[in-house]
Amino acid sequence: MQQVKALVVDDSAIFRMLVNNALLSIPGVTVVGRSRDGKEAIEAIRSQQPDLVTLDVEMPVMDGLQTLREIRRLASTEEAFKHVKVVLLSALTKQGADTTIQGLNEGAMECIPKPEEKDVERNQETLKAHLQRSVDLVRAQMDGHSHIAAARTEPLARAASGTVETKVVPRGVRQKAQAIVIGVSTGGPAALSAMLPELSQKVHLPILIVQHMPPGFTKSLAESLSKKCRHKVVEASDGELVVADTIYVAPGGKHMALANSGMNKKISLNEAPLENGCRPSVDVLFRSAAMAYGGKLTAVILTGMGSDGTLGAKPLRELGAYVIVQDKASSVVWGMPGSAVEAGVADEVVSLGGIPDAVVRAVG
Repeated sequence: MQQVKALVVDDSAIFRMLVNNALLSIPGVTVVGRSRDGKEAIEAIRSQQPDLVTLDVEMPVMDGLQTLREIRRLASTEEAFKHVKVVLLSALTKQGADTTIQGLNEGAMECIPKPEEKDVERNQETLKAHLQRSVDLVRAQMDGHSHIAAARTEPLARAASGTVETKVVPRGVRQKAQAIVIGVSTGGPAALSAMLPELSQKVHLPILIVQHMPPGFTKSLAESLSKKCRHKVVEASDGELVVADTIYVAPGGKHMALANSGMNKKISLNEAPLENGCRPSVDVLFRSAAMAYGGKLTAVILTGMGSDGTLGAKPLRELGAYVIVQDKASSVVWGMPGSAVEAGVADEVVSLGGIPDAVVRAVG
């Protein structure tokens, strides 16, 4: 097992200790430094060359967003900054969530909410559970088992769709789509920010999205996307009817399912057990979409760690839905899309920049 070197950055001595102890409780992790602000962090990265940086969003001297931008700027000239992965830690405030979404759009790997329990041990366990995923992701990159690239925020690159030789699950007769369902995880905010504005210009169908994200951040994500898209973008509400020209983002911490309501489709939110370690889960959305729409859907699986969405895509495809997945080269992590390809449930493998046109072709 490769050692993961971590740097903890937070202006609070208490949180530095909590994050430090949570990281040290994860096998194979070494904490190489603790910094009080972004300025100290830059020098620590230079001298200690960590693999992972946990970065507080709100700090004096140089805040989290400024620090992230400086890391990305220095990555073009200094080796120590080229491969470091940044995880943002944020208090669950509106300002903190908004800043975190901006940071995810600008290259941060993941976001973690700061726990607010009075019990120190419980806070540490909560942090450990979140940080374990980040450590696994960094270690996968170090071991060469996962393709990870810097988050892309530049204009969409045009690339032709590709074909993949793999086993193919039998599909039903192609159905004309009435909605679009999307599953995404690590690297998702930047991918959605790049892809959705163009897609919303090209289609009028409702779009339903599961983005793996903790509670407290998805509302800010929806608001950020709404400023960029022709469609209205909302954090989904329980009992809400699904209508055209609207994008629905599943709330963090809740599964989003679809059900028939007379001639309409209705959103149902629940806190059923995690699936694939996630809530919301892409599989929950895809399974319920198959029941509500049959095969009259186009499904998209974007960048993300794990395999969420693969099992749910199978019944969709068997009913006649069309399944598009993001290619490896444009993915931050080719886990979820790669799993769909391996399982034979992908009809088309496309770069992030090619997805809007692929969806247009699919929906007819």
